[in-house]
Order: sequence, then structure tokens, then C-alpha cells
Amino acid sequence: MDKNREKLLIKVAYLYYIEEKKQSEISLELNINQATVSRLIQEAKEREIVKIEIKDDAYTNLIKLERYVQKKYRLRNVLIVSSTKKMTETEKSFAVAKEAALHLKQIINNDSIVGFASGKTLERMIGSLQIVKTTNATFVPLVGAPGHSNSKYHVNAIVYDIAKQFDGRSIFINATAIQEDKRTRDDIVHSKYFEEITDYWKKLDIALVGIGESLNYPIRHWRELLTEEDVTDLRLCEATAECCCTFVNPDGKIIKNDLYKRKIGIDLALLSNTPHSIAVVQGKQKAVSVLAFLKTDYINTLVIDDETMAEILRRDNDPFLKHLD
Repeated sequence: MDKNREKLLIKVAYLYYIEEKKQSEISLELNINQATVSRLIQEAKEREIVKIEIKDDAYTNLIKLERYVQKKYRLRNVLIVSSTKKMTETEKSFAVAKEAALHLKQIINNDSIVGFASGKTLERMIGSLQIVKTTNATFVPLVGAPGHSNSKYHVNAIVYDIAKQFDGRSIFINATAIQEDKRTRDDIVHSKYFEEITDYWKKLDIALVGIGESLNYPIRHWRELLTEEDVTDLRLCEATAECCCTFVNPDGKIIKNDLYKRKIGIDLALLSNTPHSIAVVQGKQKAVSVLAFLKTDYINTLVIDDETMAEILRRDNDPFLKHLD
């Protein structure tokens, strides 16, 4: 049986038998219709996944961890990908990307408005699904473009390719993520062509974003547009994490410095109003950064690997992992 389907079977069984949720509640939470929930519960019985307890300790522990993180950080959904010591960081990144793509396929509807930021793991979502879903969805960038040396992770390319997979429409941003000064940025953002983009940002159904680590790690992608003054100022402001070209401090507070006034990217407050605001994250070096964003309401769904999630809990001085079977 396909591993993703097996996990879904166990998750539905866990919610129904362990958490004693109604089928209608499971349907709403997992965004699948109630008839499908009923069939999955029946299939779990037929495959003897459900007896007195749920079969498969590995998946059960993974789901326990998902549910714990979901409740602890008040998230709508948490999807944790299991990794092994034999997997490379690239393989883990692709696994997280595939999980995010499967989740997008599950929640996207006809005429959905879907926003994408740029980033390595988000880019790896492209082509990770063998069977795509035909929609009339509109896909729009959430940030400006990176520097010329990082065309692979150009947000317009990500939006274009993912829109093709879902037979949707793509909108582009013809400007870099950081402008030389506030006036240039304002001229772009208030221009006629940009009105369509800002209008879509206000109507997002789904947003997929990455969370960038602190400036202690090598600067890459759009961050090559930062000046030395920008980097110095961000360090003084204790910049801990970044999302959609917006930096926050360890408490999750936005750093509204000169760089903030020159960036071209969605206002993170709009993510708070997006029904599915999804952070796609892989890498233990991002633990502190993710923890800063978990103190905000900008994201409500987390797709992540188990090693990174464990590191986040460790950084948060949480003993939960010791209690897993």
C-alpha cells in the first residue's frame, strides 16, 4: 500500500478512535468529504490497522507528535515527514516538498487563489506529484524576484511551473525583492500593473511560504540584494527569521527598518487572514527561526521533517519527545 495512503488511514483512525472525533469533524479538519472519512475508517478495520489500539508504532508516534505540535502552537494543521539517518539533506527537502505538494492537491479547489514565495524546498514541490489536479486556480507570487544569480529559485518560475501542473493561471511580479530606495519601491507597488497583485494578496485562499534562517548562515537567493548596511542593521535589530522578505526578531515582531520600507512582498498581516497559510520548512538550522514565527499568527499550517521539529521542541525546552513510545 502507498505510504501516504497508509499514513492517512492511520491518521483518520487515530482521530476517530483515540481522539473520539466525529466523522464530520475529521472531514472538516482534513478537508476530505465525510463519505471518504467513513470509507477510510472501514478500510482501517478491514486491514486490521484498528483492533484495540492503532497498528504501527512509527506512524502512531509521528501522528502523536503532529497532534501535540498542532495544539501547543495553536495551528490548524501540522504535517511531519519521517526521515532516516541515511537520507541526505536534499532527500529530506524533497520529502517535505512532496508532502507539501500532496497537501496542496488535497486542499486546492476550482478558482482558488494560491500564493507562493520563493525558496529551495518550495521549488522542489514542482514535479513531485505524478497525478495532478485540474483546476481554474490562480497562482501569484508573494515576493519580488531574487538576484540574477539565483534564477532557479525565481518566484515567477515557481508560480508558472506549479500553475501548469494544476492547469491554472499564473501572475508575475516584474521587480526584484529589494529596491534601492523607498521611493522606487512605492512607485512600483502603487503602479497600475501592481494593483492586480495586491488585490490577489487580499483574497488568498492558500499561501505557501518558506522561513529563512538568521544572518549567521550564508546569504543566498534574494538576500544577495542586501547591502552591508542592511546586514549590519538587521544584526543590531536581532533579526532571527525571515518570511516573504520580512525579518522578525526572536519574539516574532516585525523589524520595520529601512529595508522593510524597500522590500516588495506581501504584508505578513494578510497571511493571518489566509485560510491556509502554510510554512514549508526543512533543516535543523532553521529551528530558532521557525520558533520565532510560531509566536505569531502569520502561519496556521506547518509542513516539516521530524528532525527539524524535534530541534524546535528542544530549543523551546519542551520534554514531549521523551514521552513517545
